Formats: sequence, C-alpha cells, structure tokens
Amino acid sequence: MAYTRKNWYTFWNADASHPTNRNKQVFDICPLVQFTYKQLKTDMQKCISEVKSINRKEQCAARKRTGAMDYNELKIAMRKFIQDVEQDKDLR
Repeated sequence: MAYTRKNWYTFWNADASHPTNRNKQVFDICPLVQFTYKQLKTDMQKCISEVKSINRKEQCAARKRTGAMDYNELKIAMRKFIQDVEQDKDLR
C-alpha cells in the first residue's frame, strides 16, 4: 500500500524473512530511508529527525523541487501506516 503525499513517496513493505511479524513491517520513504513498524511506534519523532538529517545531507531531488519539506505530511503517512499494520489481522 502506498502512502503518497505531495512531497513524499512512501509505501508499506514487508520484511521477506518475517512477512507476518508486525514489528518487521517496513515503512519505506523512497529513496531516503526505511523504518520498521516498531521504530515508528516507539519513537516517531526520532524517525522524523533522521529524515530531516538525511534531507539536509543529501539535498534530495524532492527537496530541490519543492523547497521546504512538509514533515507534517510525512507524520500523517506514518500514522496511517501504523494504523494499517495494527488493523491487519494476518500479522502477529
């Protein structure tokens, strides 16, 4: 499932070695970084800070195109991912 926003292309990606493990579900922020469900659930703000740091270092194409990134959009996508993982009855 994709969680595309104006400035971000994000999607849900399962860890192939643990496809039904809830904590191993991956939130992919393409092409920057990936976070597991557990990382986002434990400390979303730390994950946002890491994305900000990568953006500053990498000067990614999206940032050049749009100027300042909207991190609130990214938080909305992260929260939706967490909600979807929690509602998936096939995950344990």
